[in-house]
Amino acid sequence: MKGLLLGKNGMLGQEICKNYELRSTNYEFISLGHEDLDITNKKIVHEKIRELRPKIVINATGYTNVDGAETEKETAFAVNAEGVEYLAEACAEINAALFHFSTDYIFDGTQAVGYKEDVEDHIKPLNVYGESKRAGELLITNYKLRIEHKEWKYFIIRTSWLYGTGGKNFVDTLLTRARDGQTEFKVVNDQFGKPTYTGDLAERVLWMIEQSGELESGIYHCVNEITNYETPAGIAWYDFAREIFTQARELGIIKKVPLVVPCATSEFPRPAKRPTYSALINTKLSPMREWKGALRDYLTRISVS
Repeated sequence: MKGLLLGKNGMLGQEICKNYELRSTNYEFISLGHEDLDITNKKIVHEKIRELRPKIVINATGYTNVDGAETEKETAFAVNAEGVEYLAEACAEINAALFHFSTDYIFDGTQAVGYKEDVEDHIKPLNVYGESKRAGELLITNYKLRIEHKEWKYFIIRTSWLYGTGGKNFVDTLLTRARDGQTEFKVVNDQFGKPTYTGDLAERVLWMIEQSGELESGIYHCVNEITNYETPAGIAWYDFAREIFTQARELGIIKKVPLVVPCATSEFPRPAKRPTYSALINTKLSPMREWKGALRDYLTRISVS
């Protein structure tokens, strides 16, 4: 069977490519980048989907510049919302299951215990990026409700704090600065969430594809898990930074663990407001592995590359 991956050049898209090349699946994937298919062009989206006729479409495209979205709202909504609707329409037309990614930033940040998939009353994005991603979710779910094609399936996968190879991320930024000689880092300790390794997320997505005949359409939370934390449900960026440096030193990536100083979000004003609490709680699928083990695998991977 044929599968189609959109966004092959992004951090998550690259990881999905690597994973499906390494594992045996029933799908032959075609991978496209923005230069091959601009999802904001409705006509081209419909034509390409009709031409390829995949049974599965993975949408790993996205406008992900959280601060940039504050001044580029039109672009953010074009990619994260309007383009997603075009994909939903085209996929439903040929009964191709749509896998789409969303974010923890759709939530209001007030719930320290985290957010389950069915939580609705706390969906109040604090920034344009979150608004655009929530709009994309609604365009998929509402389209499904409007059409009579009961067999068509969609899977909205919310995730958070992504890091991995092939893209800018928190882990790589810290390590680059440490290797360049920075000895002290101020990191916020009042934003809580769940770091997620793209390698693990890619594996989970491919597993979901294999099980898609049995899984129901809907929203799924896919994140690396946090243990030994009850309230809040996630860890702070400060905790994440300390663990990154500790493991990096153990693996010989850096020679010395820098000083990590906790600070308040207010000390680092940004164009886009971030939620205080954004931990995603997975209640539908088996848990993904614990975040420290995932981080260890990623750091080991980059240490030998």
